[in-house]
Amino acid sequence: MHALRRVTASVALAAARGNRVDDVAKDILEYFLRHPDSADSLTGIARCRVLEQAVHRSVKTTEDALEWLIARGYLETIPLRGSEPVFQLNREKRTEAEKFLKLRANRSRRHEDSG
Repeated sequence: MHALRRVTASVALAAARGNRVDDVAKDILEYFLRHPDSADSLTGIARCRVLEQAVHRSVKTTEDALEWLIARGYLETIPLRGSEPVFQLNREKRTEAEKFLKLRANRSRRHEDSG
């Protein structure tokens, strides 16, 4: 019963922090599907597994964003032998990149003002 109260409190905390319970459940399930021989406590799952999923999701989102920036010419890829590539600003697109960020900031401000 005590563990159930902790799970319920954890779910309530996740909801209060803006983490949807189904998103957290998805993260936990994805972890166990990738590591089917794993077993862990509630605390262990909360500390490590969900964090790992957040990092995994963040890496994928970052990869998608880098691809988007490269496709638009804002960033360049520098391949490195025996290592991951690195990325840098395309200096020829600097002014365009600054305009893009300024436009995004203006849209964000208008959205905040109307909401």
